[in-house]
Amino acid sequence: MVTSKDVWKLQNSKVIVHFDEDSGQPIGDSAGLLGSWLGQLSNDVNLIPINYSDWRSVSPHIKERAWEVVQSKFRFDDPMVRKEYVISTLGSRCKDVKRRLWGEYSKDTRSETVQNRPDNVPEDQWFHFVHMRFTEKWKEELTMVMSQNPRPTTNVSASLDDEYAQVFGPERHGRVRCVGRGPTPSKLVRRSTVTRTEIENSEIVVQLKTELDGLRNEVKGMTTFIQQLIGTSTVEQATALARAFANIPNPRPTNIPNVTTPLGTNDAANGNSTI
Repeated sequence: MVTSKDVWKLQNSKVIVHFDEDSGQPIGDSAGLLGSWLGQLSNDVNLIPINYSDWRSVSPHIKERAWEVVQSKFRFDDPMVRKEYVISTLGSRCKDVKRRLWGEYSKDTRSETVQNRPDNVPEDQWFHFVHMRFTEKWKEELTMVMSQNPRPTTNVSASLDDEYAQVFGPERHGRVRCVGRGPTPSKLVRRSTVTRTEIENSEIVVQLKTELDGLRNEVKGMTTFIQQLIGTSTVEQATALARAFANIPNPRPTNIPNVTTPLGTNDAANGNSTI
């Protein structure tokens, strides 16, 4: 019986692959032989590099070269019709290779993983592959957090605060997210016997509300930024957005007066004093 290793040794003959006309799938012994051989072909990183994010985005030139290699060992009744099946199957096998490499060689950090390169993978391929995987991992984590924690659009700031904490880590103890290093929760929310009407009409509260509205607008802008990052399809765009995001400091409010008049308990309960 011919094995996939034997196929590589064929010189003047080819393996005939039989297909079921109804399903368009290969049948018989040739089906298993073709699948096994494509699995071996997918390990040739010189023929099919691993540094791509989606098989559909792989250069047609690379796929065409792989198809020529396949045709040198296998014979198809209708090559142009069977090509789609073969290339699609090869893409699945290549995905398995990438998954296996990542499972065997990935480390906790990007730099450690870059250093732990497989011997058969060129350095530049491995570097780009690791970069993409860590970017995809970050995007997957953020997407999962946002999908598992749906929030109404009127509470964007609270939603972002939870999601930032889960993906990027919690804010430093004693500080309020998106308000920089200045105000602490105890400074923003205090108990009071002052009536709610007096608080709402005070000049200080009006100024604070103005500042909070501005901060909410900035948070909404950051939400749009995150959505763009999640939807990014290329490594270059993702890298640029991630770098830009890392450089955005916590917004610092300006002209917030010292709050000498304590705020009411009801405002604290309603979440109107923090964002």
